[in-house]
Amino acid sequence: MLGKLLKHEFIATGRALLLVFASVIAVAALTSLLGLALRPADISVPLSTSDLMLTVIIPPLVLVNLTALGAALIVPFIVIVVRFYRNFLMAEGYLMFTLPVTRHQLILSKLIVAAVWYVVAWIVTTASAVIALAGWIPADYWAENMWLFNALFTGLTQHFDQGGLMFAMYIISMGIGTFSGALMVYFAMGLGQLANAHRVLLSIVTYFALLVGTFVMTIMVTLPISLTSSLNSSVTDTQIFQETIISLAVSNVLSLVLAVAMYFGTEYLLRKRLNLL
Repeated sequence: MLGKLLKHEFIATGRALLLVFASVIAVAALTSLLGLALRPADISVPLSTSDLMLTVIIPPLVLVNLTALGAALIVPFIVIVVRFYRNFLMAEGYLMFTLPVTRHQLILSKLIVAAVWYVVAWIVTTASAVIALAGWIPADYWAENMWLFNALFTGLTQHFDQGGLMFAMYIISMGIGTFSGALMVYFAMGLGQLANAHRVLLSIVTYFALLVGTFVMTIMVTLPISLTSSLNSSVTDTQIFQETIISLAVSNVLSLVLAVAMYFGTEYLLRKRLNLL
Protein backbone atom coordinates (compact mmCIF):
# COMPACT_ATOMS: atom_id res chain seq x y z
CA MET A 1 0.00 0.00 0.00
CA LEU A 2 2.93 2.33 0.65
CA GLY A 3 3.88 1.98 -3.02
CA LYS A 4 0.43 3.18 -4.11
CA LEU A 5 0.62 6.13 -1.72
CA LEU A 6 4.04 7.06 -3.10
CA LYS A 7 2.84 6.82 -6.69
CA HIS A 8 -0.17 9.04 -5.97
CA GLU A 9 1.97 11.57 -4.09
CA PHE A 10 4.60 11.77 -6.84
CA ILE A 11 1.91 12.34 -9.47
CA ALA A 12 0.13 14.97 -7.38
CA THR A 13 3.28 16.95 -6.58
CA GLY A 14 5.12 16.31 -9.84
CA ARG A 15 2.67 18.29 -11.97
CA ALA A 16 3.77 21.58 -10.49
CA LEU A 17 7.37 20.79 -9.55
CA LEU A 18 8.48 19.34 -12.90
CA LEU A 19 7.17 22.46 -14.61
CA VAL A 20 9.15 24.64 -12.20
CA PHE A 21 12.33 22.61 -12.67
CA ALA A 22 11.97 22.64 -16.46
CA SER A 23 11.50 26.42 -16.37
CA VAL A 24 14.65 26.87 -14.27
CA ILE A 25 16.70 24.77 -16.72
CA ALA A 26 15.22 26.72 -19.64
CA VAL A 27 16.22 30.05 -18.06
CA ALA A 28 19.74 28.75 -17.49
CA ALA A 29 19.98 27.49 -21.09
CA LEU A 30 18.80 30.85 -22.45
CA THR A 31 21.34 32.63 -20.25
CA SER A 32 24.09 30.37 -21.55
CA LEU A 33 23.12 31.00 -25.17
CA LEU A 34 23.15 34.76 -24.59
CA GLY A 35 26.60 34.37 -23.05
CA LEU A 36 27.89 32.56 -26.12
CA ALA A 37 26.59 35.37 -28.32
CA LEU A 38 27.54 38.40 -26.22
CA ARG A 39 30.54 37.61 -24.05
CA PRO A 40 33.89 39.33 -24.78
CA ALA A 41 36.48 37.23 -26.60
CA ASP A 42 38.82 37.56 -23.61
CA ILE A 43 37.04 37.62 -20.25
CA SER A 44 40.16 38.98 -18.55
CA VAL A 45 39.90 42.23 -20.57
CA PRO A 46 37.61 44.91 -19.05
CA LEU A 47 34.46 45.75 -20.98
CA SER A 48 34.99 48.44 -23.61
CA THR A 49 32.59 51.17 -24.67
CA SER A 50 31.32 48.92 -27.46
CA ASP A 51 30.43 46.34 -24.83
CA LEU A 52 28.22 48.65 -22.80
CA MET A 53 25.14 46.63 -23.73
CA LEU A 54 26.57 43.85 -21.56
CA THR A 55 26.39 46.12 -18.53
CA VAL A 56 22.70 46.61 -19.31
CA ILE A 57 21.93 42.94 -19.96
CA ILE A 58 23.93 41.24 -17.20
CA PRO A 59 22.26 42.74 -14.05
CA PRO A 60 18.67 41.80 -14.97
CA LEU A 61 19.92 38.45 -16.30
CA VAL A 62 21.57 37.69 -12.96
CA LEU A 63 18.38 38.72 -11.14
CA VAL A 64 16.24 36.45 -13.31
CA ASN A 65 18.54 33.50 -12.74
CA LEU A 66 18.70 34.06 -8.98
CA THR A 67 14.90 34.27 -8.91
CA ALA A 68 14.66 31.01 -10.88
CA LEU A 69 17.13 29.25 -8.57
CA GLY A 70 15.23 30.52 -5.54
CA ALA A 71 11.98 29.22 -7.00
CA ALA A 72 13.54 25.79 -7.55
CA LEU A 73 14.32 25.59 -3.83
CA ILE A 74 11.28 27.37 -2.36
CA VAL A 75 8.44 25.98 -4.48
CA PRO A 76 9.08 22.33 -3.46
CA PHE A 77 9.02 23.39 0.18
CA ILE A 78 5.69 25.21 -0.32
CA VAL A 79 4.15 22.31 -2.23
CA ILE A 80 5.22 19.80 0.42
CA VAL A 81 3.85 21.95 3.26
CA VAL A 82 0.52 22.58 1.52
CA ARG A 83 0.07 18.91 0.62
CA PHE A 84 0.65 17.74 4.20
CA TYR A 85 -1.62 20.41 5.67
CA ARG A 86 -4.49 19.85 3.24
CA ASN A 87 -4.31 16.03 3.26
CA PHE A 88 -3.94 15.48 6.99
CA LEU A 89 -5.02 18.56 8.94
CA MET A 90 -8.03 19.87 7.01
CA ALA A 91 -11.34 18.33 5.97
CA GLU A 92 -9.58 16.00 3.52
CA GLY A 93 -8.10 14.28 6.55
CA TYR A 94 -11.48 12.63 7.24
CA LEU A 95 -11.00 10.68 4.00
CA MET A 96 -7.23 10.10 4.31
CA PHE A 97 -7.48 8.55 7.76
CA THR A 98 -10.22 6.13 6.70
CA LEU A 99 -7.90 4.50 4.14
CA PRO A 100 -6.73 0.95 5.02
CA VAL A 101 -3.22 2.16 5.83
CA THR A 102 -1.36 3.03 9.01
CA ARG A 103 -0.32 6.49 10.14
CA HIS A 104 3.28 5.41 9.57
CA GLN A 105 2.59 4.65 5.91
CA LEU A 106 0.86 7.98 5.43
CA ILE A 107 3.73 9.92 6.98
CA LEU A 108 6.41 7.89 5.18
CA SER A 109 4.76 8.50 1.81
CA LYS A 110 4.93 12.24 2.39
CA LEU A 111 8.42 12.08 3.86
CA ILE A 112 9.99 10.00 1.08
CA VAL A 113 8.45 12.12 -1.66
CA ALA A 114 9.56 15.31 0.10
CA ALA A 115 13.13 14.02 0.42
CA VAL A 116 13.27 13.01 -3.25
CA TRP A 117 12.02 16.41 -4.42
CA TYR A 118 14.50 18.20 -2.14
CA VAL A 119 17.37 16.21 -3.70
CA VAL A 120 16.06 16.89 -7.21
CA ALA A 121 15.77 20.59 -6.39
CA TRP A 122 19.43 20.79 -5.32
CA ILE A 123 20.53 18.87 -8.42
CA VAL A 124 18.51 21.19 -10.65
CA THR A 125 19.87 24.35 -9.03
CA THR A 126 23.46 23.10 -9.28
CA ALA A 127 23.03 22.03 -12.90
CA SER A 128 21.30 25.31 -13.76
CA ALA A 129 24.13 27.37 -12.27
CA VAL A 130 26.71 25.39 -14.25
CA ILE A 131 24.71 25.66 -17.48
CA ALA A 132 24.19 29.41 -17.06
CA LEU A 133 27.88 30.06 -16.38
CA ALA A 134 29.10 27.73 -19.14
CA GLY A 135 28.07 30.12 -21.88
CA TRP A 136 29.80 33.11 -20.31
CA ILE A 137 33.10 31.46 -19.39
CA PRO A 138 35.24 30.03 -22.23
CA ALA A 139 36.28 26.39 -22.13
CA ASP A 140 39.99 27.29 -21.95
CA TYR A 141 39.32 29.25 -18.75
CA TRP A 142 37.81 26.15 -17.15
CA ALA A 143 40.81 24.11 -18.35
CA GLU A 144 43.32 26.57 -16.89
CA ASN A 145 41.67 26.36 -13.47
CA MET A 146 41.18 22.61 -13.30
CA TRP A 147 44.11 22.54 -10.89
CA LEU A 148 41.66 23.54 -8.14
CA PHE A 149 39.64 20.36 -8.61
CA ASN A 150 42.82 18.32 -9.02
CA ALA A 151 44.17 19.74 -5.75
CA LEU A 152 40.94 18.88 -3.95
CA PHE A 153 40.94 15.34 -5.36
CA THR A 154 44.61 14.89 -4.49
CA GLY A 155 44.01 16.09 -0.93
CA LEU A 156 41.19 13.60 -0.46
CA THR A 157 43.16 10.70 -1.89
CA GLN A 158 46.33 11.48 0.08
CA HIS A 159 44.36 11.65 3.32
CA PHE A 160 41.56 9.28 2.35
CA ASP A 161 41.39 7.78 5.80
CA GLN A 162 40.50 11.24 7.13
CA GLY A 163 39.51 13.39 4.15
CA GLY A 164 37.37 10.61 2.68
CA LEU A 165 35.71 9.98 6.04
CA MET A 166 35.05 13.69 6.47
CA PHE A 167 33.48 13.82 2.99
CA ALA A 168 31.32 10.83 3.91
CA MET A 169 30.22 12.60 7.08
CA TYR A 170 29.13 15.62 5.02
CA ILE A 171 27.11 13.37 2.71
CA ILE A 172 25.46 11.67 5.70
CA SER A 173 24.75 15.07 7.20
CA MET A 174 23.03 16.19 3.99
CA GLY A 175 20.96 13.00 3.93
CA ILE A 176 19.81 13.32 7.52
CA GLY A 177 19.17 17.03 7.03
CA THR A 178 16.94 16.32 4.04
CA PHE A 179 14.64 14.09 6.09
CA SER A 180 14.83 16.07 9.34
CA GLY A 181 13.94 19.29 7.48
CA ALA A 182 10.68 17.80 6.27
CA LEU A 183 9.97 16.18 9.63
CA MET A 184 10.45 19.48 11.41
CA VAL A 185 7.77 21.02 9.20
CA TYR A 186 5.39 18.11 9.80
CA PHE A 187 5.93 18.17 13.55
CA ALA A 188 5.40 21.93 13.70
CA MET A 189 2.14 21.64 11.79
CA GLY A 190 1.09 18.78 14.03
CA LEU A 191 1.63 20.92 17.12
CA GLY A 192 -0.05 23.90 15.47
CA GLN A 193 -3.25 21.98 14.76
CA LEU A 194 -3.77 21.48 18.51
CA ALA A 195 -4.96 25.07 18.75
CA ASN A 196 -8.54 26.04 17.94
CA ALA A 197 -7.57 29.28 16.20
CA HIS A 198 -4.61 30.79 14.33
CA ARG A 199 -3.25 27.34 13.55
CA VAL A 200 -1.14 28.45 10.60
CA LEU A 201 0.47 31.22 12.63
CA LEU A 202 1.18 28.86 15.51
CA SER A 203 2.68 26.30 13.11
CA ILE A 204 5.00 28.93 11.65
CA VAL A 205 6.10 30.14 15.08
CA THR A 206 6.62 26.55 16.23
CA TYR A 207 8.68 25.75 13.14
CA PHE A 208 11.06 28.65 13.63
CA ALA A 209 11.30 27.88 17.34
CA LEU A 210 12.29 24.28 16.49
CA LEU A 211 14.74 25.53 13.86
CA VAL A 212 16.46 27.94 16.23
CA GLY A 213 16.41 25.45 19.10
CA THR A 214 17.99 22.73 16.94
CA PHE A 215 20.68 25.13 15.71
CA VAL A 216 21.54 26.30 19.22
CA MET A 217 21.61 22.73 20.54
CA THR A 218 23.93 21.62 17.72
CA ILE A 219 26.28 24.55 18.33
CA MET A 220 26.38 23.87 22.06
CA VAL A 221 27.25 20.21 21.48
CA THR A 222 29.84 20.67 18.72
CA LEU A 223 31.44 23.98 19.74
CA PRO A 224 33.62 22.52 22.54
CA ILE A 225 35.06 20.06 20.02
CA SER A 226 35.82 22.80 17.50
CA LEU A 227 37.37 25.08 20.11
CA THR A 228 39.96 22.45 20.99
CA SER A 229 41.91 22.99 17.76
CA SER A 230 41.38 26.76 17.58
CA LEU A 231 42.89 27.25 21.05
CA ASN A 232 45.88 25.02 20.33
CA SER A 233 48.58 26.83 18.34
CA SER A 234 50.51 23.63 17.65
CA VAL A 235 47.59 21.68 16.22
CA THR A 236 48.38 19.57 13.13
CA ASP A 237 46.33 19.02 9.96
CA THR A 238 45.66 15.47 11.10
CA GLN A 239 44.19 16.70 14.38
CA ILE A 240 42.02 19.24 12.55
CA PHE A 241 40.68 16.46 10.30
CA GLN A 242 39.98 14.23 13.29
CA GLU A 243 38.21 16.93 15.28
CA THR A 244 36.12 17.94 12.26
CA ILE A 245 35.09 14.31 11.75
CA ILE A 246 34.17 13.94 15.42
CA SER A 247 32.21 17.20 15.32
CA LEU A 248 30.31 16.09 12.22
CA ALA A 249 29.65 12.64 13.69
CA VAL A 250 28.25 14.12 16.90
CA SER A 251 26.13 16.56 14.90
CA ASN A 252 24.80 13.73 12.73
CA VAL A 253 23.88 11.60 15.72
CA LEU A 254 22.08 14.54 17.34
CA SER A 255 20.23 15.33 14.09
CA LEU A 256 19.22 11.69 13.71
CA VAL A 257 17.90 11.51 17.28
CA LEU A 258 15.89 14.71 16.78
CA ALA A 259 14.58 13.47 13.43
CA VAL A 260 13.38 10.19 14.98
CA ALA A 261 11.78 12.10 17.86
CA MET A 262 9.95 14.44 15.46
CA TYR A 263 8.79 11.50 13.34
CA PHE A 264 7.24 9.64 16.27
CA GLY A 265 5.95 12.93 17.66
CA THR A 266 4.15 13.61 14.38
CA GLU A 267 2.74 10.07 14.28
CA TYR A 268 1.49 10.41 17.87
CA LEU A 269 -0.19 13.74 17.14
CA LEU A 270 -1.94 12.38 14.05
CA ARG A 271 -3.01 9.23 15.90
CA LYS A 272 -4.00 10.53 19.33
CA ARG A 273 -4.40 14.31 19.19
CA LEU A 274 -5.86 14.90 15.74
CA ASN A 275 -7.96 18.07 15.58
CA LEU A 276 -9.19 18.54 12.01
CA LEU A 277 -10.61 21.80 10.75
